[in-house]
Amino acid sequence: MIIFPNKPAPVIKHFLDQNKPLVYKYIVKKIKHAINNDLQSVEVFRHYNKIESIKDIDFEKMLGHAIVEFCKIEDYENAAVSQKLIDKLKVKKLIDDSKSN
Repeated sequence: MIIFPNKPAPVIKHFLDQNKPLVYKYIVKKIKHAINNDLQSVEVFRHYNKIESIKDIDFEKMLGHAIVEFCKIEDYENAAVSQKLIDKLKVKKLIDDSKSN
């Protein structure tokens, strides 16, 4: 988990905006861990003792945002990793849906 110092929100937002590729690499790593371990959510940030997490229903959306950011800087390797995770989520959902029918 990224633990931010007790600084005003605009300072944290500036850091996140200036370091998007690094932040998205971290988020993708956390989501990958969650997918592989069948977790319902991942905790990514803590600021002023408030924990920000991403729920499993939002994994695909966050990975999509990561792909966009990686492509902007021509980091196609990490974009491909993110796309593979989206594919894995879709396959998992299909399997889960077929089991429930």
